[in-house]
Amino acid sequence: MEIDHPESNEKASPNSIPAINLLMDPNYNLTLQEIARKFPKSVNKLIKGYISITADSEENRNNTLKYLNENDKEYILSERQEDRPLKIVFKNLPITHSTDLIKQDLKSKNFKIIRIGQLKDFKTNPPPHPIFLFEIAKTENSKNIYNIKTVNFLNVKIETYRKTNKATMCFKCSRFHHSARNCMRKAKCIKCAKNHETKDCPTKTKIDTPKCINCQETGHLASWRGCPKFPIITLPKNKPSYAQTENQPN
Repeated sequence: MEIDHPESNEKASPNSIPAINLLMDPNYNLTLQEIARKFPKSVNKLIKGYISITADSEENRNNTLKYLNENDKEYILSERQEDRPLKIVFKNLPITHSTDLIKQDLKSKNFKIIRIGQLKDFKTNPPPHPIFLFEIAKTENSKNIYNIKTVNFLNVKIETYRKTNKATMCFKCSRFHHSARNCMRKAKCIKCAKNHETKDCPTKTKIDTPKCINCQETGHLASWRGCPKFPIITLPKNKPSYAQTENQPN
């Protein structure tokens, strides 16, 4: 997750066992009773709609995950800082450039790609920016990504991703404050509100009157930062986003 507990600023210590953040449902107490019976040294703490479960060992954490999966429970995983992937951006590629081609090129150079996307300013369905965001697994080779000068025979500019005051939105469940790689919640599309990821939505054309799945108002998608339900993270001022930088005159 981008932060170690959903909608919280608590940080896990480097050597701690990452928490499992269980979504509360009507039977949450029965779930906790069973976890306490199986793993009595686990520590449970309520954090804004989730129950943070911290196991006393990696083995018990894995067994807790097995129990939750067998019982179809929804949860979000916290992760250690050192386990989080590198986030980088590629610039100077055509807006319509294929992400699959980029991925193939990077894989041929022994980089492990976790996710790739293209940055947008969201309100309805605007065109993307010529900025590609990558998550790359930390390996012995990962920092060599900054030495790359060309991708698919095109010169590129590579930078570390700068966190903005826009909250992280999960590409899987479309909720905030965590990444899809750690999400074990049911998928939900921001376009049609059905149970699939937005990228798999059969609706490929622009929606003239979209309805937000969070605030239920019409006229914008849930990913639009002007939505009244969109959380704002306060960061130091005077640091423009990539989209703002891209739109500034030379």
